[in-house]
Amino acid sequence: MSIFFLKIGFKQINRVTLPDTCSTCDLNNEDDCTEGYYGIRLYEDIDGKHRVGICIQRMDLTVDMDTFVVSPIAEEILAFRKA
Repeated sequence: MSIFFLKIGFKQINRVTLPDTCSTCDLNNEDDCTEGYYGIRLYEDIDGKHRVGICIQRMDLTVDMDTFVVSPIAEEILAFRKA
């Protein structure tokens, strides 16, 4: 007789928003904002240039990588992580 053990895990995601960036967003409510801030994402535009985004629903917040590194959003994310 063989006994098999199966390890099951799960990931619970709490809704998190950035204090400054998300506070002025009209999608920042329980119905429209399905994700909140989950982390930065790297995209490639049609010209092959890389862009950084922080919101899956607000593509207007994507910026080129050089701009993102010195942007207030990058500073806000660092401060948020430290807090």
